[in-house]
Amino acid sequence: MNILIEGYLDRNFGDDVMIRIVACQLSDCKFFIKERKKEMLLPFAGDSNIYDWDDNQDIKIDLVLRIIGSGFMITSKSGMYYCVLNILSKLKLKKKGLPMAVIGCNVGPFSGGFAKWLTGVEMRLYDLFTVRESFSYNFISKRVRKKPVYCFPDIVFSLPDEWLPPNTGEGCLGISSYRMQCCSNLSYYTKIAEIADEYIEKQGKKVLLFAFDVEGENDLAAAYTIKSMCRSKDMVEIIPHDDDGSNIINNMARCSFFVPIRLHSCIMSIKMGIPFTPIIYSKKTDLILDDLGYGQDRFYISNFETKDVIKALSGSKVFEVGGEVFENAKKHSETIKREFVKGK
Repeated sequence: MNILIEGYLDRNFGDDVMIRIVACQLSDCKFFIKERKKEMLLPFAGDSNIYDWDDNQDIKIDLVLRIIGSGFMITSKSGMYYCVLNILSKLKLKKKGLPMAVIGCNVGPFSGGFAKWLTGVEMRLYDLFTVRESFSYNFISKRVRKKPVYCFPDIVFSLPDEWLPPNTGEGCLGISSYRMQCCSNLSYYTKIAEIADEYIEKQGKKVLLFAFDVEGENDLAAAYTIKSMCRSKDMVEIIPHDDDGSNIINNMARCSFFVPIRLHSCIMSIKMGIPFTPIIYSKKTDLILDDLGYGQDRFYISNFETKDVIKALSGSKVFEVGGEVFENAKKHSETIKREFVKGK
C-alpha cells in the first residue's frame, strides 16, 4: 500500500519519531513525504520504506495519512488562512476519491468560536481519527458524528524497545529547552539556569540541555542562551535533535532526573523510566498527564519558582504507567492497518 504522509516537518523530535514509528509498525507499506525543504527529510534517510514524493510522482497513492500531534489549532488570523488553504486542498483530494485519515492528534488551542467552527469544517473532510487524550476525543466526536474516532496513548509510547539503550548511570540532569515565541523568555531562562547550577553544585553531575526542535521553533536558541547564563558552563552540554532521534534518546539514557518542558520529553521520561518534574507550556501536556493519572508535582512556564522545582525534583520518582499504555499506543497504526491496509 502506498501512503502519502502529511505531518509537522520542522526537525522536531516528537513529530519525526511519530512518523518513523508508524512506518516501522506498518513495514509492508510504502510512505511518501511531500516537502519542499529537503533538509526536513534527513531524519528519515535511514528508513527503508519512507521516500521523497518528488522522486516518485508516478506512484498511485492509496491513502493520505496525517501523522501529527498538535494538528488542529487556530490562534491567529494567519492560522485561519492556512486552515482554509488546507480545506481547499482536502476538497481536491476528496474529488479524487482518496481516503484520508488523521492519527495521533490533539486539538486546540483556539482563538474563538469561529476558529473552532472552521476546524470542524476541516475535520469533517477526513474519514478516520485517532487522538491521544480524552478531551480531543470528545471534541472531535461531537463535530464528526459519522466518522470513526478512537483514543489511544501517544504514538511515542510505542517506540520499539530496541531503539532504547540502557541507562548509563552517569547521573545527569536533563532539561528540554523551549523558546516561547513572540514574548520575552528572559525570566524563564534565568530560572532554568538556576536549576542547572543548583544541580551541578549539589550533585557534581552534568546538566544536559536538550533541543527537541532545531528548525523554526528553534530550541537551540533557548539552549545556548540558558547555557550562557549558567555559572558552571563547562558542566553543561547541549543535545540537539540532529539525526533520526537517536541523539536525543541516547543522551536521555545518561540522565537520572529530567525537567521536561516539551511534551515528548515528558513522554520519553515515562517510557525510559526517568523520574521527572514537568514545567508545562501547553494544555496538551496537562491533558495527557491527567489521562495517565499523573499525581506528582507539575509546574507552569509562566509562573514557576526555582526553589519549588528543585524541591519537587529531588523527591520525584519514576512514574510507572503499566505495559498496557505502551501496547495501546500501537493501536494508532493497528487501526490504519485494519481499516485501510487490508486487501492491499
